[in-house]
Amino acid sequence: MLSLGYTLLHTEAVLALYGAGLDPFIGFYHQLDFGRESLACDLVEPIRVEVDSFALQLFRKETLRPELFSTSESGCFMSKSGRTAFYGEWESLAERLRKMLADQITRLMDKLSIHTSPAANEGES
Repeated sequence: MLSLGYTLLHTEAVLALYGAGLDPFIGFYHQLDFGRESLACDLVEPIRVEVDSFALQLFRKETLRPELFSTSESGCFMSKSGRTAFYGEWESLAERLRKMLADQITRLMDKLSIHTSPAANEGES
């Protein structure tokens, strides 16, 4: 559940960054690495706890129960009905996450413009 939630959150971050005209691959805290969307990773890190809380709430509300999972040597997997329940609840969280990501991106863009040197802007008209 956490892996799925983090993956969905990361995807939301990538889409939000592209939508804002930023390159999700060039981050500040996560090292550049081939294929890693480092800036998306940077944005996701402080709000991963929202996914953790979401997963816990799904169990507390008994939306998800142990019988909706199976385990094997390959790992633990949600059943189809478990995934249906998960995705049914995900959208309400996703709306909040999108807002949080948009706010982070706005703050980041504000910070970047504060640090733009006046010489870099001289050629612009």
